[in-house]
Amino acid sequence: MRRNNNFVNFAGILRYIPNAVAMVQGGEIYPDIGGSVRFYDTAYGTVVFAEIVGLPLGQVGEERSFGFCICSGDSCSERLTSLSGSGGIAFLAFLTDRFRVEDIIGRTVVIYDCPDDLASLSAGNAGVKIAFGEIVAVRR
Repeated sequence: MRRNNNFVNFAGILRYIPNAVAMVQGGEIYPDIGGSVRFYDTAYGTVVFAEIVGLPLGQVGEERSFGFCICSGDSCSERLTSLSGSGGIAFLAFLTDRFRVEDIIGRTVVIYDCPDDLASLSAGNAGVKIAFGEIVAVRR
């Protein structure tokens, strides 16, 4: 990553092997969901990059939002930003300083069928789990 006049090229990190990845698969209700969530440690925090396909569609021409979090057992330990999909596809990249990659190895990325209300405990009243994937370290 290069820093130039207060600009950090986070997109450049995507050319590299991530520190961890979760291969996301749909559950019984939505078996066609699939994709990956990659995690990169940086000097500024953790970059989270998600590419998900096969998400349930909203009304014609409308986007649909989904709850998106990192869970440990039945408890969501890190509530992430909502995942928005259009045409069944979602793409998301963001930087967070709430955790480092080493803190989330062995936990699970979970996608819920409704967006997080950001008020309720645990998963934010986001409905049922529709997809998930274990976060595993990537050997470099």
